[in-house]
Amino acid sequence: MNKTVKTDILRHTLDTLHSQSKGLTASAIVSVDGLPIVSVLERNIDSTRVGSLSAALMSLCGQTARMLSCGSFNQMTLQGNQGDVLLMQISDDLALVSTTHTGTQLGMMLVHLRKAVKEIRKQLGYGD
Repeated sequence: MNKTVKTDILRHTLDTLHSQSKGLTASAIVSVDGLPIVSVLERNIDSTRVGSLSAALMSLCGQTARMLSCGSFNQMTLQGNQGDVLLMQISDDLALVSTTHTGTQLGMMLVHLRKAVKEIRKQLGYGD
C-alpha cells in the first residue's frame, strides 16, 4: 500500500473518530520524531508544532515510566482548565494525540480512542 493510500485511510479513521466521539476537538497521528502523519486540527493549530510537542511528551512519559519501574509508556492524560490532552501509543514509533472539551466524559473518550488505536494498528499491519 502506498503512502498516499495509507494517509487517506488514516485520515478517514480520524474523521470517523471525530464523528463518533462527542467532545473530541482535535486529533493527530504523530511520529516519535515529531512529524505529523495525519491530523484533524483547527486551522489555527500548527500540526508540526503538535507533532514535536507530542514527541517530547512521549519521550518524557517513557523515561518517567521506566525510571519509576512502571514498564513502558502506553498513554498519558493531561487535564487543563479548558480541556484534556490524551496521548496514546500506537506503536514504537507512532502515537495518537487528541484534545477534548472541558466536561467531556473521559472514560467514554478513552474507549473511543483505544478503539481507534486498535484500528490504526490494524491498518498499518501491526496486528491486534
